[in-house]
Formats: sequence, structure tokens, C-alpha cells
Amino acid sequence: MMGWNVSRSRILVIAACVMGIALSGFYLMRQTASDPILLLPDPDSRDVHPGRELIVRFPKRVPDDVILKLQAHDGDLVDLDIRQDESDRIIIARPVEPLGWDESYEFCWKSEAGFLNSWRSERRGSCSQFRTMSKRSRAGSAEAPILVIEGADRPFSRYYAEILKAEGLNASAHVVADDFGSDDLSRRSVVILDTTHVPSTTWMALQGWVQKGGLLVLMRPGAELRQEWGLARAGEKSLTAAMMLPSPDTEISRGFNAEPLQVHGPIDSVPSNSPKNSDVLAHLARLDGTTLPLSALSVVPHGRGHVADFAFDLSRSIVLSRQGNPAWINEDRDGSKPVRANDLFYPDFLPLRYAEVPMADELQRLLVNLIIERAPIPLPRFWYLPRKLRAALIMTGDDHATVDGTRDMMFRLDELSAPGCRVDRWECLRASSYLTLPTKFHRQTALEFVEKGFELGVHVDTGCAERSKPAAFLKRISTEFQSFRSSYPELPPQRTHRLHCIVWQGWVDVPREERKSGIRLDLNYYLWPPDWIQGRQIFMNGSGFPMPYADLDGNALDVAQVATHLVNENLVPHHEGVSQLLDGALGPNQYFGAFATHFDYTDDYDQVLAEIALDRGVPLISADQMLQWLDGRNMSKFSSITFEAGNLEFTKHVPPGVEGAWALLPRQFKGLTLSRIECMGDRVEHVIQAIKGLDMAFFPATSGDCTARYLLASSNAKGPQRNGIAASFVETLE
Repeated sequence: MMGWNVSRSRILVIAACVMGIALSGFYLMRQTASDPILLLPDPDSRDVHPGRELIVRFPKRVPDDVILKLQAHDGDLVDLDIRQDESDRIIIARPVEPLGWDESYEFCWKSEAGFLNSWRSERRGSCSQFRTMSKRSRAGSAEAPILVIEGADRPFSRYYAEILKAEGLNASAHVVADDFGSDDLSRRSVVILDTTHVPSTTWMALQGWVQKGGLLVLMRPGAELRQEWGLARAGEKSLTAAMMLPSPDTEISRGFNAEPLQVHGPIDSVPSNSPKNSDVLAHLARLDGTTLPLSALSVVPHGRGHVADFAFDLSRSIVLSRQGNPAWINEDRDGSKPVRANDLFYPDFLPLRYAEVPMADELQRLLVNLIIERAPIPLPRFWYLPRKLRAALIMTGDDHATVDGTRDMMFRLDELSAPGCRVDRWECLRASSYLTLPTKFHRQTALEFVEKGFELGVHVDTGCAERSKPAAFLKRISTEFQSFRSSYPELPPQRTHRLHCIVWQGWVDVPREERKSGIRLDLNYYLWPPDWIQGRQIFMNGSGFPMPYADLDGNALDVAQVATHLVNENLVPHHEGVSQLLDGALGPNQYFGAFATHFDYTDDYDQVLAEIALDRGVPLISADQMLQWLDGRNMSKFSSITFEAGNLEFTKHVPPGVEGAWALLPRQFKGLTLSRIECMGDRVEHVIQAIKGLDMAFFPATSGDCTARYLLASSNAKGPQRNGIAASFVETLE
């Protein structure tokens, strides 16, 4: 089955001459006919990515006589790689070759009772017609140092832009492999190749570029590309899921905790002992943590450059870690009604024994370490939070018509704030409160708190509606937003939100609906239910930082996902849970994050949060403050980056209102050491801190032209020495 593990299933091969039909792409499995309860893509879908998975989910078991068929608009059948999950309820199919851009297809299932014994069997089935998206156009600046080359086989390629932005590398560009030309490599330092289908001209251009010093990052490149680059040959069987263990033996990976990180498949079985000149940055392990003799990530030198080999699709793995299993959408899996976002993880899509580690964040940071250490020039990046902060608490409460819950909480925080504090620098203690419509709150009082930097909005209550009426559920969201605005017309438009009962629908149906009402930050991924997490403070979505949602076609939504990890009602001990998250961010593990909270004014949890955060110097902010910071930091960028004779020149663009932003540069680079940083002709002091094992120089990020001077370790006042590798690379590009 093309490397996929298929459990408890068999393929019935029937000669086409006997059946009178072509069976290419047909898949037969056991049991009796039963209508599926999920068929993806949805009927009549448009703009479907050509590499998207096709999913069929049945209520109990996959029937014994099911046939799947994917047919193009011209009648040709499309060959499928198919696997059945361990539950025997779900079939996942992938086209062997990517589908075409902007073409129509029909995905069908069919069942025949007594299929092998009777020609008069009753046939049952259904089909989903869909049309693929038009080929994606180029995106990003022509001078961006990082280029992503994508193919029709990888839906989540564009999400690398969000991954890189979240890690402060704000300058990247994208091009579809079919449209790539050698000019696309001009001024690039790093190329992420996220496809197995590469024309020979593209491969030849990349080969010459790497030889001159470039860093090429291959994401599950396939047998042909592995052979072209002299990489280890992958085994025939791939893994559907595994853990990854960063190696303690390389400077890129030694700063990571020894705990395994989850990766989602397909994952190639790449031997870790080949080629001999490779550095293995991470090994694969079984789900129980037992190490396998397989490489998850390795780097091989080629000429002056390097080729990195990921055994899996990093962006896809990160999106699934953050958002859950799409084959489980709209299913109440935990037995705790209604359907919530945690049902996309329950019980075992998330390895709970390792979930105290933000595994998606750690994967991103490993990629960034690779880029910093192996790129041909030192690349600047932005820090996650203002003022070099390593953690923040996003204080959000839900007020269900308490008498003075919101008012008293906001009054306490204002009283605890230092005199003369600045809200824009996160120096004042602030919070968001979402009010159900019956909550009584004086309009003038509400306006006064908002003017001080607090946030007020509606807490939509759908009556904990089940998915039996999805249209009514979604309509209720927009209706309650309108009602709240009518009640508080003086308040600014609401931009953040969490639903009552954290009801969920689809994969991104809720944030899509919220966006229609102006919401751009969603807090509905909520650490629940108590009997699942069993008192453990974990990262349900593998992350402590806001990032945009992605749909199943890899499109990033203009809505940030912020998981609500600190919850007063999930039976995690209050002091222990809050302390664990903050100690993880501030301590040696460096699990940096902006952690969202939930309190409902029924206990003293908001006071516990404030007490622990103040003791550790962690700011309390509203969800809207978080969103404002994200917008400003993500619009910030570096441009005109050049590296010559040890001098790194670049221009910082930081929009007004982004207060307290900091930038980073590697302290050491290919035998050189950072000596000084000058911006707009003035020397800028920098502070050295070890971040995930690498020494980084922090300096204030304000707009202007800058020069960072790198010297040989033995150099003194004689001036900068030439870095032969990097300088040659830049000269060639120019």
C-alpha cells in the first residue's frame, strides 16, 4: 500500500474482464454495508488542494465490501494509496500522483451486499464532487532570504510562512515548483523544498546553489530526490506516527529537553547510519519513547552548503499537533457532551505522557536552530514577546451574570498595577472579560475600564448546542455578537472570543464564523475534560503561542488560535498548574509562551494567577493586547540583508505601536564572533543569552539601517576579517 501500514483490512482483487469495469483506484474492505458519517472533501467543495487527503468515516466498522473510487472529469480513474486506521472505522486515501490544479473530480464509495456471489446485489453508495484550487501564485519578497518551493502534493506548504513568522523570521517567499526558475535563488540563503515532484532543471539549479553555500531543507523528499542528493534510502514501510528525540551531540539540537516530541506521518524509515558524513540531529522513536535506528532529521554537507533531510512533513505535523485529527471532526469521542475541540485529540492523538512539553513549538524551534546554524549568512529574527519577556498570562474570564465579578476583578488588577505603568508595554495588569447577554454591566463603567486598557466582549451562549443543528449553532454566534454591540455601542469592536461550553464544529467552522463578526483571536481550544487529563497541566495543542488556524487545504485563516491551558474547573491543582507552566517558560526548559486562562468569578483563581505571575515578573495582559502585539510583530521585517567581509547589513522595519520589541542575532557564526551592532550610525548595546542551546545577541528592534560586525576570535582593533564561505556565497548571488 505504498508504504502505509494497513491494519485489519484486505484488498479483493477482481479481474477487470470479469467485472467489466476498470478497478484502478478501487479499495475493498470487510463487513456489511453502512452509510458513512463523514465524507471529505464535502460535496460540491471548491478550491480543494490537489494534495489533500480523502477521508471516509463509518459509524462502526468499515464494511467488508466497500469500494472507493476517485475519478477525474474526463472519466479517468485516479490511483490511490489507501490506509485504514486502527479503529477499523476510517479510510484515508491519497492520490498516488497529485491531482491537477483547477480541475473537477468525483470521490465515491460503493457497497454491494454479497458482492462476490450475486450480480443482482443491491448497490449503495454516494459521491462527493469537488474542484481543486487554481495554482497558487507567488508570495513574498524577491529579496526574502528564505524561499519555500511547494508542490501540488503538499497542502500545508504555505503554513511555513506562519511557522517562520512565529519564530521571528519574518522574511520568506513562496513559489510553486512548476513556476520555479533559477532567478528565484537570487539572494536566497535558505530553501525549504516541500514536494517530491521536482523538474530536473530545478534540481540542477538547486545543486549548484547548494555547492556555493546555500542551505536546502528537504521535507520528506521521496526516493528520487534522496538518490539525487546521495541521501540514505528510506525503507519501504513508512510510519503513521512516531516520536522524535533531538540528539544531544550537535550544537543545533543539544539545547532541547530529552523528552520525545510527537510527529505525525507519513514518516519515512530513514536509516540513521547513512550517509556516513551526515549529522543526525534527531532520531525517531516508538510512541512509548523507545529509540529506533532511524533518523528524523539529518544534515549532510555539499560543497560549501548543506542539505537537511526531514523524514516527515514538518508543517503538516505541526498543524495536526495544534488542531487535532481531521478524521475525527464532529464526533463526540470523550463522552462529555457537547462536541468540543478536545474531541479532535481524545483519547490518543496526543501522547499524554509527554504532553507537558509544547511539542509543536519545540519542532519549530529545532527548524530555526537549523537555519541559524547552517544558513550561509547570520540571519536576524524578532523575539516572541515585548521586553525580552519569556512568558505572559492572557487573562480571560467568562462572566455568567455574576453580580460584580468582572468589575471586582478589573478593579483589583488596576489597583495592583504600578503607578505610571504603560499599557502598551504590558506594564499594567490587564484582562479580558466575556459577558453573557444577561450579565448586567453599567455602560459607563464598561467604557471606563476599556479606556484603561481592559477588554470587554460577549460570551456567546449557544445553550451548549449539539451539532444536530449546525446552521442554527453558527447563526447564534453572529446573532449574539450583534446583540452585544447594540447593548454597548460605545465599546470598540470585539476582536477576541471564547464560546460558552466551548462548543465546536468541523475543523475551523467556528473561527470562520467568528471572523464574520470581527473576531481575530479564538480561545476555544480548552484543556478539558478532567477525567482525560487527570489533574495534569499539559499542552493540549502542543503549543504555548498564538498562531493562525489552517484549514484542510492549508490556507491560514485570519484568526489566531490561542489554547486556554490554565482552567479553574478542570481539576488541575491551581498553584501547581500555573507554577508549572511559568517555571517551564522561565527556567532551563525554555518553554516560552503566552498562556491563556479561564475563570468564571466563582472562585479566587484570577487572584491565584495574579499572585504567581507577579511573584515571577510575568505580565498579565488582555487577549486584545496579545492580538495587537502579534499584528505589529508580524508586520515587522528585515530587508536589504547582505553579508560581506564580516559585516552584516540590514534594515529593520518596525511599525508604530510595537513597543518593547527586540531582535536577535547569533553571537557566533562560522568561526566569527559578533563584535558590535550599529544602527543609524550609533552603537547599540546587546545582551547575550543562550536560547535553545545557541548563544544569541538581543538588541532593541526599532526601525532603521543596521550593521553587525563579526570578527575572527583572534582579531582585535585591526578590523573585520573576511569570512570566505559566506562572502563568496553572497558575491556569487549578486
